[in-house]
Amino acid sequence: MNATQLLNISDFSETVENLQDLLLDVFYLFLLIVLVVLVILFPFYVYVNKVNRRRDEMMPVFPITNHFYEMMKINYVLFLGSLTSLLFLLFEVLIFLMLHVYTQVFHLLTSVLAIQKFFIYFFPSTESCILMATQRPYSIYLIYLIFGGKETVEFICFVFYVFTGNLSVLRFQSIYFILYLSLNTFLIISSLLYIPILINIRKFSHLPMAQINQPQKYIFWQTMIILIFKTVTIPCALILQFYIPHQFYILSVLIVSDIIITPLMIQGSYLCCNRRNIIAMRNVFEISRFLKTIFNVKSNSTAKRQAAWCLRNLEVESEIVAISHAKCLITAASNISLE
Repeated sequence: MNATQLLNISDFSETVENLQDLLLDVFYLFLLIVLVVLVILFPFYVYVNKVNRRRDEMMPVFPITNHFYEMMKINYVLFLGSLTSLLFLLFEVLIFLMLHVYTQVFHLLTSVLAIQKFFIYFFPSTESCILMATQRPYSIYLIYLIFGGKETVEFICFVFYVFTGNLSVLRFQSIYFILYLSLNTFLIISSLLYIPILINIRKFSHLPMAQINQPQKYIFWQTMIILIFKTVTIPCALILQFYIPHQFYILSVLIVSDIIITPLMIQGSYLCCNRRNIIAMRNVFEISRFLKTIFNVKSNSTAKRQAAWCLRNLEVESEIVAISHAKCLITAASNISLE
């Protein structure tokens, strides 16, 4: 190998390193932008949730969406606590583990919600069984217990490895890495279930319920947010593998990305789900009403407005199911005509 070839290899290596540094800088800048957006978005998320509270309580998926809302508030408290507790390392680790558990439960519940909507839309007869299985509060706490136990075991193994250097503990880390990737794969695949619903529901866009609330917007936004963020974080983690070839660092990048991005995914999909929420966001510019709603300061006029919102949107509860029933009737009628 002559000097020219060595020089070309050196230039190529330098170019690759510069590209890696650039991509990492872009990734860190992206996370910083997401953090700023989250700080701005959260008051709007709380406001729209409070305005639509009565309407949401009538929806079959209310136990899950309400859990998202309650855990989102806890998530913000923990995240702000982690920023102000850098001097307390143990407390910092505990907060990080709790945020990671919350994020994984969010992902799993989002996947369950996608599967639930898919079956209710294409197989309406399964609605009662699915709702009975998903509207049990203790099942959510059981999920938290399972994920919390998994993270506790992983943390104990990591501490044991740091103090003893026993490499056999790293086998569990490989299993943990596989489980983490499996959960993310399950999330991506389940989010794709919205696509056939989106395609099919456009056939019934002429129905009044579909025109008013536009449920396909919720499907589109939730699917796109999940797929976009996952397609951003996973390639960045793979690039980081060449930069620092160790599973622990790759996993750390993915976990931190999920902790930051998941709240944006939940709040963004809720706020952009239909025209009613967009109208509610426009009314936020009434500062007094906005602050009264967030801090639960109610007046008679506020109560009347919320009641009007509730009456106006009663049909949202069964819009997708109604469209699916209409689809079944059309299919049955076409089969009868063929016979």
